[in-house]
Amino acid sequence: MKTITVPVGNRIHYFNDFLKSLCKNDLHGYVIYFAFEPDAFIGNGIEATSFIDNLCACLPIEVKITLNTSKLGVRKNPFSIIEKAFDDGSEFNIHLEDDIKLSPDAICLANWYYEKFKHSNEYSAYGFFNKNSSYDSYEKLTVVKNRFFGLGWCCYKRDWIDIFKKYWFDDNIASKHFGRSKGWDWAVSGAFIEFGKKQLLPTLSRSIHIGREGGTHCTAKYHDKIFSNFAWNEHKVIKEFELWK
Repeated sequence: MKTITVPVGNRIHYFNDFLKSLCKNDLHGYVIYFAFEPDAFIGNGIEATSFIDNLCACLPIEVKITLNTSKLGVRKNPFSIIEKAFDDGSEFNIHLEDDIKLSPDAICLANWYYEKFKHSNEYSAYGFFNKNSSYDSYEKLTVVKNRFFGLGWCCYKRDWIDIFKKYWFDDNIASKHFGRSKGWDWAVSGAFIEFGKKQLLPTLSRSIHIGREGGTHCTAKYHDKIFSNFAWNEHKVIKEFELWK
């Protein structure tokens, strides 16, 4: 089983844009898991039951919904839903946040990762986002060693057990390598440095951050600085990829 996990917080306006971009992809062969925080609908004028019913109806694949009874936050909520997906039998999971947009070929890239590396332990994560994104090539992939980048990423169950699950909450390993910790991605990146792990990324990003205000990953000022002219594949659908360097 292949899965997609999406934690959802109190920013439905971003989630709707995320969902539109996701639905431009071919989702065949996946089961998608959503984990809604208790405050996801507060202040948005949206009735939870009808929203979730419509969500399930609009997606062409099996949908599994978790409604958290207490707020888990931006660290525990994603951990819990990814763990649930793997516990349910997933062998390969795509993890997405509710404040990103995806390229229309992001799932094509994930499927390419899945087919090419299901029998290889060379990489510990497979990403959609590259902070050095460039329009030089739509097909090429690059290897990043000793660092992990989120904003859309995939891993096999073996990678989840070997690295992510072990170090997700480890602020000590983040502080060791960065002098501080600001979340699970810092801890995971610290573990990648500690153990020489590698991530495979597209040279042209297949995701972009849209959570300018109230998003998970950055302030509005930082968002404008980084993403206002960010290079990413907004329109093209590529199905075959090649390793560049």
